[in-house]
Amino acid sequence: MLPEDDPRSFAHQAKVHCAYCDDAYKQMDSTMDFQVHENALFFPFHRAYLYFFERILCHLLEKPDFAIPFWNWDAPPGMCMPKIYTKPSSSLYDENRDKCHQPPKLLNLNYGGKEVKDPEIVDFNLRWMNDQMSVETAKEFLGKVIKRGNGPENGSGSIETSPHNNIHIWVGDPEATIHGEDMGHFYSAGRDPLFYAHHANVDPSSNNGEDSVSKFDRREVLFGLGGLYGVVTATGSVLAAPLTPDVFNCDMAQTPGGIKNCCPPRIGKIIHFVPPKIQQPYVRRPAAHLMNQTQIEELERGIQKLKQLDEDDPHSFSHQAKIHCAYCDYAYNQLGSITETRFEVHSNALFFPFHRAYLYFFERILRHYIGNPDFAIPFWNWDSPPGMHMPEFYNRPSSSLYDNLRDPRHDPHKLIDLNYNGKTEDHSFDVVDCNLRWMNDRMKVQSPRSFLGRVLKAGETPKPSDMGTIEQSPHNNIHDWVGTKTPHFEDMGSFYSAALDPLFYAHHTNIDRLWNIWKTLDGNPKDHTDPDWLNSSFVFYDENKNAVRIEVSDCLDTEKLGYVYQEVPLPWLLLNKIPSPNPWIRTEEPEPPIINFPQTLNSDITTMVDRPEEAGSGEEVDVVLVLEDVEYDPTTRVHFDVLVNVVDEAQDRCAAFLEFVGSFKNIPHGLHHHDKTSLRFVITEVIQGLGLERDKNLAVKIEPMVGGEGVTLGGIKIQLEPVFVPLSSSFT
Repeated sequence: MLPEDDPRSFAHQAKVHCAYCDDAYKQMDSTMDFQVHENALFFPFHRAYLYFFERILCHLLEKPDFAIPFWNWDAPPGMCMPKIYTKPSSSLYDENRDKCHQPPKLLNLNYGGKEVKDPEIVDFNLRWMNDQMSVETAKEFLGKVIKRGNGPENGSGSIETSPHNNIHIWVGDPEATIHGEDMGHFYSAGRDPLFYAHHANVDPSSNNGEDSVSKFDRREVLFGLGGLYGVVTATGSVLAAPLTPDVFNCDMAQTPGGIKNCCPPRIGKIIHFVPPKIQQPYVRRPAAHLMNQTQIEELERGIQKLKQLDEDDPHSFSHQAKIHCAYCDYAYNQLGSITETRFEVHSNALFFPFHRAYLYFFERILRHYIGNPDFAIPFWNWDSPPGMHMPEFYNRPSSSLYDNLRDPRHDPHKLIDLNYNGKTEDHSFDVVDCNLRWMNDRMKVQSPRSFLGRVLKAGETPKPSDMGTIEQSPHNNIHDWVGTKTPHFEDMGSFYSAALDPLFYAHHTNIDRLWNIWKTLDGNPKDHTDPDWLNSSFVFYDENKNAVRIEVSDCLDTEKLGYVYQEVPLPWLLLNKIPSPNPWIRTEEPEPPIINFPQTLNSDITTMVDRPEEAGSGEEVDVVLVLEDVEYDPTTRVHFDVLVNVVDEAQDRCAAFLEFVGSFKNIPHGLHHHDKTSLRFVITEVIQGLGLERDKNLAVKIEPMVGGEGVTLGGIKIQLEPVFVPLSSSFT
C-alpha cells in the first residue's frame, strides 16, 4: 500500500482526474478555469492519463507487458459490468455503485435514469453506437477546439456526450451518495477502478476521429479485437466489414416450407477455436464407394446414436441438420447490422469455409459417439465414374443412412447428371464423358472470385451471380437430383431440410475435397486474401458441447484441422469442352429475330444480340454475356440453360458442349418474395472455340427447363470487360 501523498498512489491518481475536471487549475496567463471536458481536450487528456497510469502499474507489478483492460460496452458480450470488478474481496470493487446495475444487468448506453427492458437494449445500444460514431467531422466527434481565455461552452463531441457521460451515471450510486459518487461525479470518478476500463474503451475511438470518422482502419474494430464494435449503418457503410452471425438473437427461419424453428439451444459463453493437436498420420477421409464394411458400420452406428439423442441436445442429428437451416434460411442477422441484413453462407465466398467448418465439428461429434478418434466421414466421389451413382449403402431402408425423401428414380443404379436440369432423365449423349468435361470446366477457373465466389462485406446480401463455379454447378444440381418431388423438394432439394439426409454430408465432403484439389492445380492462385473474408466467422457446438467461434482463416488448411483425403484418380483433369456435333451455320439457316424485353420464360427465347466493337487499344478484354434483371421467386425450383450459336428446337444437350455457356439453378430457400438479379457468363473461350471472332452479333438461346413460368428476363446484352484474372467460359 502506497501512502496517499505518494504521487503513484491510487488516491492521488484519482485526484488527477478531480483536478483537471473540476476546475482546480487556471489556464496559463488567464483567469479562466482549465477544463478537459466538453471540448476537444477530452480524448487526448484521458489518453495521456491512462498512459501514465498504466506505466505506474507496470512498474509496481514489475511486468513491463502489463496492459489495462477495456470495458467492451459497445459489443453485446461486454454490455454488462465486468464480473471481475464486482467481487467485494477484490481491489477492483467499489461499494459506491448502483446495486441495480450488477451483472447480468445490461447496460443502457444512453442511460438517463430511466430503465429500458433488457430484450430491447442490445439493439438500441448498437443503433446508438452507430449514430454516435457516424458523425462526419472532427469537431462533431472530438469536440470543439477552445482557445486560451475561453471556456468549453458545451463543446463536447458525440462520444463524450453519450455514451461516455451516461455510463458514468449508470455506474454511480444515486441512492447511497448525494452526488452519485463514485463514477457518477467527475471529482470522484477516478476512485472507482472501473473508471479506467471505461476510459480505455473510449480511448481507441479517438484513433478514428482525425478528419472524418469515415477514415476508420477497419482492422481496429473487428469483433472481439478492438475497443469499438463494428456496426452497419442504414446506408450500408461499415465500421467493420467481416461477416459474423448474431447467434445470440436467432429468429425463426424463413423457409419454402414455412416458418421453422432452426435455432440452436440457448448459447451462453462462446470460446474461440483452437486448432487440434495433430498426430500424424492424418485422419484420411475415404471415398464412399471404396469404404470397407467396418467403416460403413461405424458411420451407420454414429448417425444412429445422433438420431437417438433428445432433439434439444446440440449433438442430435436433428439439431445438426438445423445448423444448415439456420445459416441458409435467414435465422441470423449479420452481427451489428441495424438494417437487419441477413447472414447467408450460400451464393458467396463463405460457402466453402462454412461447410468445411460444419463438417469438421460434425465429424468430431461422430467420433465422440463412435469412440474411434480416427473415424472419418466419407466423400461421395461423383466427379469420377466409379462414384457417379448414389452410394449403395445409403439406400438400405433399414440403415440410419437412409432417407425416404429422395427421388426414387435416382437410386444407386441411376447414373448422376452433374448438370441435372430437373426435367431430363435419359440422355442421348455419353453422360460420363459429359460429366467429366463439365467438371473440367468448373475446376479450371483460376481466380478465387471465380471458384470460391465473391467476398461479401458487412451489410451486403449475396446474389446468384456471387456464386463460385462449383457451388452453382454441380453442387446445386446434385441437391436437386437427390431431392423428391414433394412441394418443396425435401429433403436434399431444399436448403432448410437438406442436412436431414445423411447423404448431404458425403455430398459436401466431396465439395470440400474439390476445394483442396483446386488449390493444387497448375497456375491457380490460392484463396482470397481479403481480411474481411479471413476474419468472418461462424459458431458451432463442438464434441464437448462448447459453443465455438471459428474464423474463415482457421479453415484454409485441412492438415491443420487434422485430416486429408484418400487419393483417387481425376479423370476430368485433361478433358476440355468440345463443340456440339451439329453446330448452327448462319449461312445455311435464317437468323432468329431480335425480340423485345422483358420476357417471361414460358418457353424458349432465341434472339440475336449485338457485340460491341473492340476499341483496339491493345488492352486484353473478355466478352461477357449479361442477362439483365432476372426476376424470380427464390422459394421455387428454377432451372434454365443459356446457349450461344444455337437456334434449333430444344434438344438433349451436353453441358460440356462449347455452345452451352452455363445455366441458372435455384434451390428453394427463404420466404416467398421476388428477387431480381443479373447474371454474367464469360464467353471469350466459347467465341474462340466456335470460330465466331468476326461475327458482329451472336444467336443467344435461353431454354427454361423447370419453373420458367415464374421467371422474367429484363434483357440480354454483350459487353467487354478488362481481363484482370483468367476466367473460364463458365458462370462467374
